[in-house]
Amino acid sequence: MAAQAVAQQEWLRSAAVAAAERGEFAAAATSFAAAAALAPGDATLHEQLAQCLMELEADREALAAAEAAVAAAPRWAPAWATLARAQRNAGAPRAAHASFAMSLSLDPTDQPGLAEELAEAEALAAEELGRLVGLPGLRVSGGADGGLGPGSAKVWDAGVVLARWLVGQHELQQEQTQEQAQAQQEPVQSSAAGCPRLTGARVLEVGAGAGLVGIAAAALGARVTLTDLPALQPLLCRSVAANAALVAAAGGSAAAAPLDWDAPSCACEAGGLLCQAWDVALGADLVHNPRQVAPVARLVAALLPPSSPPPRAACGAGCFLLAHKHRHAALDAELLGALRGAGLDCRAAIAGGGFSIWRITRSAAAPGGRRALGARVTGPPREQPRAMGYRAAEEITLPARFLATTAHFVAVLTILFDVRTLASQILLADSTEPTLYSAAALDGLTRQYVSARQRRRPRRRRLSSLVYAAIACFAVEYVGLFAGVSLFMRGHCVLYIALHAAGAVVTGLMYTQAWSAGALLGFVLAFNALPAALELLTLLVVARVSFFEY
Repeated sequence: MAAQAVAQQEWLRSAAVAAAERGEFAAAATSFAAAAALAPGDATLHEQLAQCLMELEADREALAAAEAAVAAAPRWAPAWATLARAQRNAGAPRAAHASFAMSLSLDPTDQPGLAEELAEAEALAAEELGRLVGLPGLRVSGGADGGLGPGSAKVWDAGVVLARWLVGQHELQQEQTQEQAQAQQEPVQSSAAGCPRLTGARVLEVGAGAGLVGIAAAALGARVTLTDLPALQPLLCRSVAANAALVAAAGGSAAAAPLDWDAPSCACEAGGLLCQAWDVALGADLVHNPRQVAPVARLVAALLPPSSPPPRAACGAGCFLLAHKHRHAALDAELLGALRGAGLDCRAAIAGGGFSIWRITRSAAAPGGRRALGARVTGPPREQPRAMGYRAAEEITLPARFLATTAHFVAVLTILFDVRTLASQILLADSTEPTLYSAAALDGLTRQYVSARQRRRPRRRRLSSLVYAAIACFAVEYVGLFAGVSLFMRGHCVLYIALHAAGAVVTGLMYTQAWSAGALLGFVLAFNALPAALELLTLLVVARVSFFEY
């Protein structure tokens, strides 16, 4: 049967190739699809099917076939090239640009004409990006590295959201200005959670990457300095040069400058960028993991003077507009807590679709004196990272918490599975308890047996009830653990580890020493109900931050 299937597959492949050479792409696609159904792991069949479907202008089906080819052979450069062409035909030039770049990185030599297709896809992606943010003439293209975190040239979705919001706010302000001029009213600079007017404003963008947000602000008439790591300066300079005419037509300006805001030496020295006067500071997707929370909080605190509302201070910025992608509720709560702990006020300008834009200013109740970039950021809910680092700490606390909780859970289950024996042991150990039933109507051995049996039954029920309550508490904790409610809260993890380790020990001792049911009640309250209540409280706090602050 296997040999017959292989023979049929080869016959279908030969028939499909012959039909494609004759220009009969519909017949070829039918044969390739039948052969691919017999050999779903053959990437060449899916890739050839995608080529035939593109000739038939069946773009959606061609894209699916190309994706199947890449899934079957992720290191095969021609599959990525075919996927890129299918994505381009389907109207996804940004994805096509990334796929062309992947194909060239896998095989940079044996693909003639692919570099030209990559350049074409890059131009199409830049045009699409300009239309997406509401500035059709804008030309910004990010790298295809797909790197995560500071220093990446990728155009992140949070940057697109912030740039589009700036354009929308600018258009709204222009409409309001026209209405106010007709009504002869004094123009309003901005709302409490809105965007300041960018026309003529001095703007600093940190972590600019490819420069999308800064170039968009400059195209709205702002005087923008785009900053990022020195390695990204050539890309920023190309973006500035490519959009020089668009920026000049709007009366703005754009310039690139190196700035590593995470370096300790970058603390606000005299004449440094962070010490200059700015009307607005911009940042998009600066926080991807807990290790970046403290540096970003220090950066924002260093940029905002003690009194941030207009008129502009002699140094610092009037406000910081931060676009943030919500990757994890605990991480979002940690970032907001660190910013507030630095004396900053965060108000959501927009929230939805997995993104928020926060307008951050210096809190009116914050103490005087401007923090340097290297200053410690204090306040709940996190502390300054130690030399160990957050990732290293999590590698210890998370497995330890899971193991301690599971050990305690197994000890409690031991009581449940052998509750009858434990109740008998407690009864024998407690010889002072009075008989529950009158012995007058019973005699001999029957009286002794029934009395012991009736006295053991309420103990067994009490022990079972306590064990089931403990299991319910374990369920709450496991749900919170796997949902990530307190995943990055090291203080919570350490407390849970201590409580469950102690709970596992005393529960085991209770089984061997036959302690009373009252002792088990105390253990359940201390080592089960307390951590479960803390987990529920943490969930409520995180939910409140997620739904009311965003």
